[in-house]
Amino acid sequence: VSDVIPLMAEGKVLPYLDIPLQHASPNVLKAMKRPASQEKTLERIKSWRAICPELTLRSTFIVGFPGETEEDFQMLLDWLE
Repeated sequence: VSDVIPLMAEGKVLPYLDIPLQHASPNVLKAMKRPASQEKTLERIKSWRAICPELTLRSTFIVGFPGETEEDFQMLLDWLE
């Protein structure tokens, strides 16, 4: 992805990414056996947008995962904002 972002900024590639982020709560990500961390993900998105401000992101999020709490869900909503 990092190699494509500059091409997007130059208008050579459509500035659109579809990334399966799935959740933001560390508890839910761990239960899903996903290595992602919401802080690192936000840092990466910010760095992409610094290069290509018109970048559009699309993703899929999983809610209602077994063991997800109201706090986990609220964390996801807050993270998305």
